[in-house]
Amino acid sequence: ALPIFLIIGGTGTVGQHVVRGLRSRSLPVRVTSRDRAKVVELFGNDDGVEVVVGDYTNPDSFEADPFVGVERALLLSSSVCLDQTQVEIRLIKMACAANVQQIVRLSALGASTSEPSNSLFCWHGDIDLFLRHAGIPFTLLQPTLFFQNHLRDDVASIRDHGILTRPADDCRVSLVDARDVAYAAEEVLADPIDEHAGSTYLLTGPQALTFTELCSIISRVLNKQVTYQSTDDITWFNGFQAQGWPKRLAHLMTKLFQFYRQGGNDIVAGDYEILTGRKPRSAEQFFTDFAHLFKL
Repeated sequence: ALPIFLIIGGTGTVGQHVVRGLRSRSLPVRVTSRDRAKVVELFGNDDGVEVVVGDYTNPDSFEADPFVGVERALLLSSSVCLDQTQVEIRLIKMACAANVQQIVRLSALGASTSEPSNSLFCWHGDIDLFLRHAGIPFTLLQPTLFFQNHLRDDVASIRDHGILTRPADDCRVSLVDARDVAYAAEEVLADPIDEHAGSTYLLTGPQALTFTELCSIISRVLNKQVTYQSTDDITWFNGFQAQGWPKRLAHLMTKLFQFYRQGGNDIVAGDYEILTGRKPRSAEQFFTDFAHLFKL
């Protein structure tokens, strides 16, 4: 039997592309999902995609131990929860107990144990540090902000009002396409384990852009005026609270942009091309691919 590849978070923004990529190489995949129907909806009735139903933010909810019989695991913790650090450390311990041979983890560029304790970058730093000392071959993927966040957060604002709002002043961010992050993960998983053991890859787009520059690219691609509106922490925080986010999570999302304003994601790194031999997608490419969603 071929070794099983476990994708925790396999139905998410990055995960679904990784699953399709591994399946295109005829590799057997196991995904965890809260919803079996969503897996079928995304991947069809594919014998090569096995599902373990459960919520990874509560490992007790798994119908079976997802790590049993798995050689290589990819941890994609897409949904932010307040105990994310404890959750992921527990998943790493489960992987170790099941004798998994490799863990690839989606971290974040700028992850560090010295960031503020209620910053996502500190949480990632703590989990990365635990994984590095877990005694199992690991690879860390550290992307910047995803272009795909604009599909989640900004479609109506750009389409109906021609406005993109962020508490970012004029900081530069080398936004990356989640499809490229997925391809990087796929390459690491498909290569021999020792080729990437102990490596950290910084995954960025080809340019570090201000949001003003990004809006001029979006305007050109969509052939309509899109304007960047800089806002402040309080307005941003209040927006999350108005959507019903718990106060601590709303603060966490606000601290993300404090990090970006300090230049935390302004690097353009060549790691993606070193790893894959491909050039990362640009802002032009991303907004061209998804232009139809932003047009009236």
